[in-house]
Amino acid sequence: MPNFIKIEGKKYPTIILGGDRFLGWFGKPPEHQKDVITTKPYIISIMEKCYQLGVRGFDMSVKKEVIDSFKTIKKKHPDAVGIGNPNMDAGYELNGKPLCEFGHRIIATYMQKFFSKELKEKIKNLPPDRKKWFEYPKGTKPLTQKEIDSITINLNKYQKKLNPLKGVCDFILISECQLDCLSIFDRLDIHEKLIKLVRDNGFIPIGLSELTSISLPKYKKLDYAAYWTWISKGFQFEDKKSALKEISKAGKPVTSFKSLSSGRLIDNIDGAIKFLKESGLSAVNLGVETEEQAEQTFTIARKYF
Repeated sequence: MPNFIKIEGKKYPTIILGGDRFLGWFGKPPEHQKDVITTKPYIISIMEKCYQLGVRGFDMSVKKEVIDSFKTIKKKHPDAVGIGNPNMDAGYELNGKPLCEFGHRIIATYMQKFFSKELKEKIKNLPPDRKKWFEYPKGTKPLTQKEIDSITINLNKYQKKLNPLKGVCDFILISECQLDCLSIFDRLDIHEKLIKLVRDNGFIPIGLSELTSISLPKYKKLDYAAYWTWISKGFQFEDKKSALKEISKAGKPVTSFKSLSSGRLIDNIDGAIKFLKESGLSAVNLGVETEEQAEQTFTIARKYF
């Protein structure tokens, strides 16, 4: 039988199909599938295969094809659970522009103003593909405190992202747009506004973080029901010890995402998922592109979650 835990009285699945692959921006699907992976018939076929393998959680953006595909699955299988991620282009702003346009300046601010010497040394030792997240062009100016204080959330725009998820999802992920900048800059007031909006719309809010050891302790101060964090056997921030320490202290269920390091751990899926279970994760989010990948991945996931 598929496994669930309870979060605020709602059934929450311990195995979740990631939705990023269906956006067409991530992964490397086989040549004959790259033009169809974002289409409704293909998405439905993958979701149905995953359901048959015991998957009950479905993570989705506000892409219409993904939402419509899940509606088809939900109608056929009422125990399927939707977990919405409305955060792309959702109203995080600075000086009237999307916050994501300030990515390099945000990273420069971390490295020049916020991160300790010890943390910067740890970043130097991250795998190359992870270390690049903290790089920025020479001469990039960090944000001023005035700019940090002026970061806003356009709640009307966020509401428009929530609307298509009504009646589809029980849970909503709230993320930070740019590598946990709201946590690092102590702009938790924006989280509080979004949590209230999400709850006012009848959803259960889940805080999503990428930098586990920094953000999870701050999320604990907020009215989140659970947490998602970027962790895998191949990547823990800021290191394994600090990341697992914060997960153990979270006090609420924690779900991993990028659980196979964006496909880098597919040669040892069993070891990768076993690591997450032994590390205290309550649930796991896993993305696949083909039915063959689904069979391989979720058969193993069912052993542990």
